[in-house]
Amino acid sequence: MRKLFIFVFLSLFVFAKDKSKIIDFFEKYKNNFALPESLSKAYDEILNQVRLNNNSSVEKKLTIFLLTSLSVPDVFNVNFEKNIQKIKEQKIDIQTAYVFAGFPKEKNGIEKFLFRMGGLREDPRKIIEIIKTRAMSAGMTEKEYMQSQADKEGIDIQSYAKKLYYDEIGKPEKINTILKILPHLFKRYSIDRVPAYFIGECPIFNTDFDLDECDFDYYAYGDMSLETFLKYSSINNQKYNKIYFSLIESVR
Repeated sequence: MRKLFIFVFLSLFVFAKDKSKIIDFFEKYKNNFALPESLSKAYDEILNQVRLNNNSSVEKKLTIFLLTSLSVPDVFNVNFEKNIQKIKEQKIDIQTAYVFAGFPKEKNGIEKFLFRMGGLREDPRKIIEIIKTRAMSAGMTEKEYMQSQADKEGIDIQSYAKKLYYDEIGKPEKINTILKILPHLFKRYSIDRVPAYFIGECPIFNTDFDLDECDFDYYAYGDMSLETFLKYSSINNQKYNKIYFSLIESVR
């Protein structure tokens, strides 16, 4: 009987997603079990050990995932990161990542995404308008104008375009982009379209990151801003009020 009791208790604990709830349950209803002394003693021993194991479990952190792909407009992905930076400026401890369902079929897709998320301060189309205006004033086509200016600088056209962007708009902001490939996340929640957001607590990002250790409270998909997602998250769970209002405050 003692062995059976220990087996049942440990099985519940090992397979429970929220182990603290198992501990709370057994503590709350301990007196209702009317256990024999031998089992009661075993119960206390196991419960103490479980508390120790639970307290030494993996450290978790408030986490937001943006499920995305190369087909999602860059401005959407960049705005997500910029809003996260605003939240961090409000002293909210949070970790975030872009999440792909798999490796892009496009050659060097991951590298291209990370480069694009390097953070253009303004829409690249603005520099195109500058080139058009200058080419027209010089009585040249855009290509002729770009080539003439590149020749003056002694560089190729692409290098000149980058220089012009830096001179007129400014160097790209440095964004610390974290990208994860988590196909199981898409499958588990039947996510078949992006963008989508997830919020909850996950282990601190490292090479041994385990998705199964994440406890997500809310997720949603569709063309919505981070602000809108956090609004619904806070309605769903009030513990997210702080992060939602921190973003609201930062944009006022």
